[in-house]
Amino acid sequence: MSKPEYTKTWNFKVASMFFGITIVIAVMYWAGMLREMFHVQPDYSTILIICTITGIIAGVIYAVKEKWWLGIVPGALGGAGAFAIFNWYMTIFERTVIIRIEAILVCLVGALPGIILYFVLRRLYIKNK
Repeated sequence: MSKPEYTKTWNFKVASMFFGITIVIAVMYWAGMLREMFHVQPDYSTILIICTITGIIAGVIYAVKEKWWLGIVPGALGGAGAFAIFNWYMTIFERTVIIRIEAILVCLVGALPGIILYFVLRRLYIKNK
């Protein structure tokens, strides 16, 4: 007997896309591409808020099959964490070039507390249900 095959649902795909936007925004901010697009360098806190909002959207979309409100705080923590850790990483290690997979991994490490919190909240909600 073989294991059932895992299929990615629409909410996983869309939530991953929104989290990907957070990674793209972090890289664009670091590379100065936002300055070229808007002719002014956005403030760090403004970009942090935007990444937090995209994280919330990703968390809510991912959690929509259980209870959508379970994804709000973990999504905010994941989006803000990904952006903050990425900028910390680039500043501390004085990076001038970054590989795409490296940016993704650094952002995932930053989002890990939010991901863990989501699964803890989901486990508590299902246990109390």
